[in-house]
Amino acid sequence: MVSSGNKLCKLAVIPTTEQTFTTIDDPQISGDQRIGYSGAYITLTPGKYQVNFTMWCTPSGTNASVTSSNDGFASVFLSTSSTANVSPNYLSPIKSIIIPRLYNSAAASPDYYGSGNIAVNITENTTLYLWVYMSNGNWTNTAARTMRFRFDAGSYGPYVQMYAVPFEVE
Repeated sequence: MVSSGNKLCKLAVIPTTEQTFTTIDDPQISGDQRIGYSGAYITLTPGKYQVNFTMWCTPSGTNASVTSSNDGFASVFLSTSSTANVSPNYLSPIKSIIIPRLYNSAAASPDYYGSGNIAVNITENTTLYLWVYMSNGNWTNTAARTMRFRFDAGSYGPYVQMYAVPFEVE
């Protein structure tokens, strides 16, 4: 049953060119844990939403791991800040989505590509920012780290998307 206050799907603001950002240490996780803001964001009005995304990203810079023995992984999450990990009000215990390597483990490039969705409860007008955590296995040392996010159209369509679908919870 659709309520009279039901809203339409909301599209995010997505950069149109590849972006590279310096990572920051996430104080919510112990140790040197690196996160980076992708440049994509969405502003939502109060309600419950399923925030859907597709993400392509890779560690970059001179200390990015470029070996097939890379044991790293990437995880996509939302924040209410573009400068820090500030959790929104999640509707389930799932607060991030692990995305797999784009190529098989024999490939030297640790590119990550995947899709997922995260349910949130928005109580006031809020902007959600799409972030990525990359594990330490993605770099050869703890020097300054950067992440690249691919936003171009690509050979088979866009590599990154983000949108929110409003829904009711029973």
